[in-house]
Amino acid sequence: MKLIFAFYNVEFAKQLKGNMEANDAAQIIEIVSSEEDLINVIANNPLVDGVLISTDIATKLGNRNLELFVDILLVAREKFPQIVFSILSSERLGHPLHAELVEMGIYNIFIKDSDSVSVPLLLNSFKEQHSFSSAVRHRRVDDSIPWRRNFNRKSTVRVEFAEGQEVAQEESESAQNVLIDDSENKKNNWPGLSNREKRIPEIKKERPEEVYKDWFDESQINTLAGRGRIIGTVVIAVGSVAPHLGTTHTSISIASTLKKKGYLVALVEANGSQDFDRIHSLHEGEVNPILSEQKFDMNGIEHYKYRGEEFLQELFANYEFVVLDLGDMELTDFEDEFRRAHVRAVLCSGHEWKFHWIEDFRKRFFNEDDIFYLIPHGTPTVVSDLQERLPELEVVSVPTHPNPYKPSKDGEEFAEHLLSGFLKGNGRTFTKSALVKTGVISIVVTVVIMSAFLFI
Repeated sequence: MKLIFAFYNVEFAKQLKGNMEANDAAQIIEIVSSEEDLINVIANNPLVDGVLISTDIATKLGNRNLELFVDILLVAREKFPQIVFSILSSERLGHPLHAELVEMGIYNIFIKDSDSVSVPLLLNSFKEQHSFSSAVRHRRVDDSIPWRRNFNRKSTVRVEFAEGQEVAQEESESAQNVLIDDSENKKNNWPGLSNREKRIPEIKKERPEEVYKDWFDESQINTLAGRGRIIGTVVIAVGSVAPHLGTTHTSISIASTLKKKGYLVALVEANGSQDFDRIHSLHEGEVNPILSEQKFDMNGIEHYKYRGEEFLQELFANYEFVVLDLGDMELTDFEDEFRRAHVRAVLCSGHEWKFHWIEDFRKRFFNEDDIFYLIPHGTPTVVSDLQERLPELEVVSVPTHPNPYKPSKDGEEFAEHLLSGFLKGNGRTFTKSALVKTGVISIVVTVVIMSAFLFI
């Protein structure tokens, strides 16, 4: 059984992938980390049996656009009716999202804190889909939750059974008065349906790594799979424990390596230093920083200057890799994006008397073990000494390369090490120009072959 995963929390997806692939129960062929890429990934794999989707894939910059998520899922459902969709929802019972899913014929809906979920249960949902009768509860909508449409229509049909005959009666009451009684309202802490007050519920923000911690028992999710191929945009976040340690230099080097290998890459200034304005002015031969333009192309790399957080959303659908230059993590506005990033790296000093910088950083910000700690120009001895003090982490030396736009062989190997598992094959991919050339060659060959047949 071949499946596609669509998860915001990539680390959880990789753990779940390892468990589902155990004993050859399933083959997870792709992991999608952005909802915008879902349609394209399915189109590239039309013969998959199913898609397991988390509603948290709709998360961008800490907020969820669930209505856009529904629109994308509806297109996927219409274009690929033979594929089974199963949904892991972090929204509570009664959310209008679930009613939308039922209307489009998706009945495999698992709700956090409401349904018991296990790996065998998820696998079985792709073999034996849930019935409509088991999903009908999701049509019972709590209309205090803001949504673009009202599911509580004023007219419905009730079917009663009397002496072996079906009697249909049309009612003027709300459909919800038939489907939900007062006891269920109290059970779910919903307000009464009559004279219901419209209000916006309090939304609890969860850290990405906490989103699924209550979904499964630890015994069910205990295998950490290796880095699988991530389809969509791979986000690389580069920060530092203190200012002026070289995040911009390192970010440019990583982006240049990716560009050299043929990937579509964006380099984003995610700090307020205005270094990209100065780089732009030097590139254009200007004396003063160029502040009027938001982006510029240099050495084939699209550079995006710091202009706040909102513009990031449009980048994720247009590039294979996005490199975030976060600068000093003490000052960054992109902490959430650092948490979300597939590759996270923090520059630090290898000097013993500056080790407290790393300790403070880990206490105040991030104490996870999957973060690379980078030492600029670190000698083997310095790296080894720091590695002994941080045995659970990976310490890596950033090689010396005066021009980050032309990284040395060591610089390329450094970038490849950080991105191990995210590079496809030998690192070459099809660029837009290559695809155009291939298309032209294909047309010419086709014309030649057809002409040969016509003149035989």
